Formats: sequence, C-alpha cells, structure tokens
Amino acid sequence: MVNGTKREAGAKATKQPDLKSQDKLTIRIPTDSSISWLGAVSLAEPLEMPFNTLPDDVLFKIVECYMSDRGAYASAKTRLRHTLLLGQIEARLRAFVCLERACHHLWSTIYLQWPNDAVDLYLQRSQGRPLTVFLNTLEARGTRKHRSDQQHWTKFLLDNMSTIAHLDLFIHNNQCSQRLALAIDTAAPVLQSCRLNVAHKVEIIAALFAGSAPQLASACIYATHTPNLRCFPTLRVLKISIEPSGHQRLLSTLSALPALEDLSVIGAPERFSFEIATEAEVRVSLPACRLLTVKNMESFLVHSLLASLMLPAITKLAVHEKLIVDQHGLRSPSMTDTFPFAPLKPITPTFLRITLHPDRILFVTDGSPEYVYAIDWRPLYGLYVVDEEGIFLALLVAVVRTLAAKLCVEPRELTIQNHLPGDGAAAGESPLQMVDLTELWRLAFQDLATVEVLRLSGNITATLDLLDCSTLHLPHLSRVEILEGTLVSDAQAAVLAELGKKRMTDFSFSVPEN
Repeated sequence: MVNGTKREAGAKATKQPDLKSQDKLTIRIPTDSSISWLGAVSLAEPLEMPFNTLPDDVLFKIVECYMSDRGAYASAKTRLRHTLLLGQIEARLRAFVCLERACHHLWSTIYLQWPNDAVDLYLQRSQGRPLTVFLNTLEARGTRKHRSDQQHWTKFLLDNMSTIAHLDLFIHNNQCSQRLALAIDTAAPVLQSCRLNVAHKVEIIAALFAGSAPQLASACIYATHTPNLRCFPTLRVLKISIEPSGHQRLLSTLSALPALEDLSVIGAPERFSFEIATEAEVRVSLPACRLLTVKNMESFLVHSLLASLMLPAITKLAVHEKLIVDQHGLRSPSMTDTFPFAPLKPITPTFLRITLHPDRILFVTDGSPEYVYAIDWRPLYGLYVVDEEGIFLALLVAVVRTLAAKLCVEPRELTIQNHLPGDGAAAGESPLQMVDLTELWRLAFQDLATVEVLRLSGNITATLDLLDCSTLHLPHLSRVEILEGTLVSDAQAAVLAELGKKRMTDFSFSVPEN
C-alpha cells in the first residue's frame, strides 16, 4: 500500500509531475505477509519503508503487480493513462521505470492515435527495444487533423519500421493516403506478427513490407484487395478474408507458404453473384498445417476450398458455412457433397455433440482430426413457411450419415443440446423449427448405435419420447444425463425411471436438482 496521493496524468503526455511533495512517500508492508512476492516476511509490526530506499527488485515487483491487470489498460486511452502514471508517483520510481532496462517494455507499446508528443515520449523511453505499434484511424482526433495525423503516422512508420516487432493497423475509409500505403510497404526486418484491417474502399495498399519481413510468423489480413503474401514463406499462422473472386488467388498464395500450421479463411460479407466462373482445378499441399478454420462462407465455396487443399498433418477442422438458395434450389452442405476431408483411418472419437439453435446447428466431435461443423440457416429466413417435402430433415440426416459413414464417427458419448424456442414455426422463422425432431433423432440414431452415454439439455421432449417408445434406438445405451439448467417435468422423470426397466442392461440416469 502506498501512502500518498497519486497525481493524475495531465492532458500533455510530456507533462512532468511535481516531485517535491512526494519525496517522503513510503510503502507499508503488513504483518500478515500478504504480499507474497516480497518473499518470506515475518514482522511483529507493520514496516514502513521510504519509497526512495526500496531496492530495485522490490520496485520491479511493484511495477509488475501494477501492470498485471491487463483489463485496466486494454484501450489506447487507458494504456496511456495507466503507464504515464508510473512516472508521476515518486522520483525514485520514475527514474527506475524510465532507465531500468527491464522496464523498457512499458514504453515499447505505442498507439499512433495518441497525441504526437506522447508517441515521441514513449519512443524515446523505449530506448531501441522492439516496438509493438497500434493504429486505429477511427480514434484519430477529428477530420480537420486527418492530414496532419496521416503525415505523422507515415513518418513514424518510415522511420521505425526496422524496429517494429508487432504491428496492428485498422485503416478506415478515406483515412489512408498514398504515402501511408507506401510507408506500410517498408522493409520490416524484425517484424514477427501483423494484423491489417482495411475498409472496403481502401484499395491502395497492394504490397506489404517491401516483400522483406524474414521473421514474420503470424499475419491477420482483412482487406477487400488482399496484399501479396507470397514473399513471406516463414508464415506459420494466417487469418485472411477473401471474396469469391479471390479463391484462386488465395490458393496461389498458399502454395508459397509451406510452413503454415494454422490457417483461417473468412468469407467477405459483401453480396455477390453465386455464379462463379469455372477455373482449372488447383490442388495445394500444406504439409505442416494442423488447424484449418473456415468461416462465413457459402456451402459450395467451402466445398471448393476444401477440395483444393491437401493437409496430411491436419488435427482439427472447423467449418462455419452458410446455406443458400439460388436458381438451382437449396445448395447442399459441403459435408454431404462428396466431403473431401475423410480421414485416412477411423478417427474413433469418444464423443459427438449436436447443438441446435434457431439460426444454426453445430456438430462437434473429437478424434484425429477433430471436427467442428456449423451450418448457418439465417440466409433462409423468411423463404419457407413449412418443410412440406422434408428437405431440411433430409439435409440434417445426411450430415449425420456423413459423419458416421464417411468420417467413421462412432462415438461412445452423445450430447444433444436443443435450444430451439418451441414446437412449430411461423413464417419468417428458422427452418430448423420446421423439422420434426422426433423423426430426426429416429433416423440419426440408426447411424449412432455405438452410443452408451447420452447427455441432454434444453428441450428434451422429442428425445425422451423416442427412447421411451422402443429399446431399438441406441441399443447400447446405459446412461442418460440431464445437464444443468434443463427443466425436467414429473412425467419426463417418470420416463427416465422406466427406461431402466425396459432395457435389459444396467442403466442409470441423473437429473439436475431444481
């Protein structure tokens, strides 16, 4: 606990505190030794030590504890206020944090949207340490200063790109000049990670780091016009957004990145024509890639991407795709359309989890590879009133059968989480609410006969009714668990009790306490 009053950071980043009244600041060490980082302390009475007599290792621990709550300085504004205060408490502490090499990291994180004098002060105090630089142009100080701000950002990047280790740029429309784009295209010899988020009207950023960033290991690129990344073969992690027209360009880029271990591809949100010109098939091998994530993409584009990749080391595949209706009708999910990611040998997972929400259904299974597969139904909202032909039911059953037949998913444990609001559906609601769940589980259970443990949550009526009517469903079932937060009626509890009597094997069940 520090005795004394802390001075608030002034409006000017370079404003220095008045230290005359702070020379007698003391630190109080309590008798209960609750400050574990001081080591074994046994005191009969609380000890007060003048701040300016504290050894360096204690000062470092004070700074370390002060900076341990990252939530206290999560934004650009709070980071500036939080770190500046360290230089305004007491003369000894200020000298320590400014000069001690172990504290240089306090000043090496810089937000270019800060006032210019603050940026210059932190750059000076970093004393050549590799920098972590952020820029969000939306947080700049106003439209009248955009031009001067851009000039300052440009100069900083041109002068200091050689010492930037981590770069995070969020450039909004009308806030990127030609010179700023050229500054980003400056060699970055120590750069390790980069995140570039560019608004859709910003088209002038075509190249990054002059093709020279020999230590670049991680990149996250959100841009309508994706910069050329083929010059960075050291990339191990890549997260990138693409439009449908950029599919072949992406494959060309990936072919030059053999070290990739973690790849995430996110579909761009803009509207586009579903008829994409057919191009020659391209197959790209990523021998080191273990994790592949595909998000926000239409089913046929997901299938096209997966069919183009060879990932012999894959351990986890996560797909979030959107169903669409075009002139050919409802497009099939990628998993049911000659799914290209069948494992070379059975994955023998221990569990399968199926989660139903109004806007999506999620399938999760462990194994090698592990699958996370989500179908987004929102593009179909309002297009159907009822499922007269059973196309949605058939679609879901086809996914389960693909898991069982093509991906060799034979789980011992099955979890069904039903978060649909209720039976029936009205126009404009999710097609999932039009599916007969009892029939869905009847058909699905035929392909999941290995299940021994069933866990249920949410609306459990359809599942229990099905199990109650015949012991042929999930014939090896020996335990049913109702998960926390699920309301179980007396009738449903009675059904669970009867299941044990109907099945000839040992059977148990559990329900949460209401």
